[in-house]
Amino acid sequence: MTTLDATVVQLHTRMLNDQPRTQRFISAIAEVVRPGDVVVDLGTGTGILAMAAARAGARKVYAIEAGPVGPIARKLFAANGLADRIELVEGYSTDIDLPERADVLVTETFGNSPLSEEVMEIVVDARGRFLKPDARVVPGSVRVFGTPITVPPKDRSQFLFTPDRLETWREWYGLDFTPLGGVDRNALLTHWLDCRKVVDWQSLADAAPLADIDLTSVSDAAVRGTADVPVLRNGVLSGVAIHFDLRLSPGVSHSTDAWQSDADNHWLVPIYFFVEPMDVRRGDVLELSYSYDPADKEEWIDVRLKP
Repeated sequence: MTTLDATVVQLHTRMLNDQPRTQRFISAIAEVVRPGDVVVDLGTGTGILAMAAARAGARKVYAIEAGPVGPIARKLFAANGLADRIELVEGYSTDIDLPERADVLVTETFGNSPLSEEVMEIVVDARGRFLKPDARVVPGSVRVFGTPITVPPKDRSQFLFTPDRLETWREWYGLDFTPLGGVDRNALLTHWLDCRKVVDWQSLADAAPLADIDLTSVSDAAVRGTADVPVLRNGVLSGVAIHFDLRLSPGVSHSTDAWQSDADNHWLVPIYFFVEPMDVRRGDVLELSYSYDPADKEEWIDVRLKP
């Protein structure tokens, strides 16, 4: 019997419970995969997308998985009568060679911070070594957005060393916590929150497209983008919420936007909190910059008020 760590079980339970996400991937695969295709599924997990590709008519599916859930996926392939067409390949895709080129690449290696699971590096490598020149990709593109938001003071105090929180701790414990307030006042601190928490917060502007990545042609894992964002209402700018949209196929898309996504959305929302909030007014213009550097595997946000 295979034993899985509780965190692995929780992760895959959350993903399978996210029916809208999973069903849209399955629908896109049914639209993109053609009878007789060879398919590569990068990060197969429980294998549900590999099985969707086989059921869509793929002749062969290479289901690549580096995690401990791989042997469970193999049992699922057999339990569903698909073991003759799906081959589990254990290991990291960048360390693996396949015996043939594929017609379709499928991957759901998007983290809460969209590029944090190294999807860019994985896809760039796969395009060069695994795919035919005219291969199709599910998803075909990913767009990253930033939404300026106001976070209520009582919520900010859950994540930052706010003056009110320092005073509360002084009263509770009889100690001086003032040095905790010495964090760089220009810093942006990131927390990842459930969309049901974020949806109650006020947006100050429309979501701004920061990066538009075509996964069918990408050749560089580095990503940079900037957008000018008109402020639509007066308020206190205390953070930026990040989300991403996936163009899974010509007819199917999926969004992690907290204000539009389904309640079962398993992705958490990255919030870049301002240590020092700023007042903004309707008509102001914010410059939002986004970058991903494969050298340090980090995504960064920068915000400034344009003169």
